[in-house]
Amino acid sequence: MNKLLKTKLIVMTMTMALAACSGKETAPPAPAPAPAASAPTAAAKSASVVKVGVSAEYRPYAFAENNNAQGLEIDILQKIADKQGFTVEFVPTLWNVAYKEVQDKKIDIVAMGTAQDEADANIVVPTDSYMRSGDCLVHIKETTLPDWTKGKIGVLNDEGMEEELMSANNVKESQIMKEQTNFLILSSLVKKSTDVAVGDCTALKFYAKSPTLKDYSFDIAEYVHSSQQEASMSMVLMVSKDKPELLQKINTGLAELKKSGELNQIIQKYM
Repeated sequence: MNKLLKTKLIVMTMTMALAACSGKETAPPAPAPAPAASAPTAAAKSASVVKVGVSAEYRPYAFAENNNAQGLEIDILQKIADKQGFTVEFVPTLWNVAYKEVQDKKIDIVAMGTAQDEADANIVVPTDSYMRSGDCLVHIKETTLPDWTKGKIGVLNDEGMEEELMSANNVKESQIMKEQTNFLILSSLVKKSTDVAVGDCTALKFYAKSPTLKDYSFDIAEYVHSSQQEASMSMVLMVSKDKPELLQKINTGLAELKKSGELNQIIQKYM
């Protein structure tokens, strides 16, 4: 996701999420949180605690619900920690300061829905990719869509999608309808304020399951950018470059989750 938008979304929602996340009407019901770790053994007590910087509100990747960290990346990390013999502590932070906090040794991992190309090589190293998530084109199945480039198009404000659509598809600026959240993008389709929506595939699929929208049938297909690189769609966790052993543990854990099918189960839980 575009860094400017990510910063704006997190700054805008962090206070709200921490104060009243459970009353958020627009969010789908959060999947059951990953089970809490059982009482630690003597070995577990001596294991190092890995501090993970997370957003308080970036669904479905990471968010706060009833004062608990939840989300796709939260579940992945907790599973890996259980298998690799370390414990995790989730620390709320903001995207625009997360790498600085890694640099200052306040956190060891950034789990905030980042793609491989968002790594600052001077500070962090991306893990192996846990899934691919590009942008998607969405419309309501019951509607006729002969040429979506001629209709009203909903996009997230400040994500850069506007420029992409205009340059690659000859879309006019007057056709672009900007919204602040992915939920509002889909709501605009339901209200027929827009004809199509374009945005992050994972987030759009997640919000399509929300109580308000689950009764609508959305057609969600991948949108191919004119010059998008695979690294911008490879979702990863960012590990401090000073923690090579931790990086190895995360990658080993990811490989195990992929082989066992557990990773796919976690992903499907949120999509």
